[in-house]
Amino acid sequence: MAKNEHFKELSSIKVNRYRTPFLLPKECIPISNSEIREAWCKRRWLLSYGALLNKKLLISSPMNFGIVFHSVMEEVHIYWMKTDGEPYNLKLLSENISKQILSVASEYPNALEQELNDLIERIYEASSAYLFKLGMKPPEGYRVVAVEEELCFPFVDEQKNNILVKACLEEKTSYVSRGDDPFCQVTEWNYAFPFEKSGQNVIDVVLPLYHVGIMDFVLQNKETGKLVIGEMKTSASPDKYGYMFHIDPQISAYHYMLLFAVNNGWLNHKG
Repeated sequence: MAKNEHFKELSSIKVNRYRTPFLLPKECIPISNSEIREAWCKRRWLLSYGALLNKKLLISSPMNFGIVFHSVMEEVHIYWMKTDGEPYNLKLLSENISKQILSVASEYPNALEQELNDLIERIYEASSAYLFKLGMKPPEGYRVVAVEEELCFPFVDEQKNNILVKACLEEKTSYVSRGDDPFCQVTEWNYAFPFEKSGQNVIDVVLPLYHVGIMDFVLQNKETGKLVIGEMKTSASPDKYGYMFHIDPQISAYHYMLLFAVNNGWLNHKG
């Protein structure tokens, strides 16, 4: 049997893009919005997230328009947060886009120059239109208090106790390239299949279940202190996306996460 202390060092039983969401326990099972969308089919979820057989679900292409646009707008909101709402301008926007494209080029060395130029043009049109339409500053009377904020809340039962989930986990070691070390050893945990449960690296654990997410930005009313969650979305099919958005649990879940955080001193933590 694997030693439990190996597990206790981890904040998640699986690889994901969340670092340290506010109030997320070290020992828990975090569930992302993407996982919940896949949960309509238990087998699909088990294969893709539980067993980590489809890691494409966890990785986005650096050439993706939505990813680059999101990074550009993230920089805009960080600027507003640091300057207390000073106006953004097109010179800053051009520098911002150049920075993001250089990052893409370094991650995607085989990209053609024309591909990058087309991406630059599309990103500039979209981001400048966003700023011209909604303004070079945050909404009147609001300040940006958080950008790319990782939050969570516990799934609870009627007695307001955390739902505990028993999981049979398997430890797997892989090697990845990180920084100057091309053979960095990484330990991952995932749900063990029945035929794996007798293995040497399998343990049974009982852990609380948490919903985790990353908010694009959070605004605060300067007079009332009320908070507003901001999400930026891009889609090749806006009509279809808008229809599906009505049944998407992401935004409603973010409200619970923010309420949980605020009730536990998040604003004081933010300073």
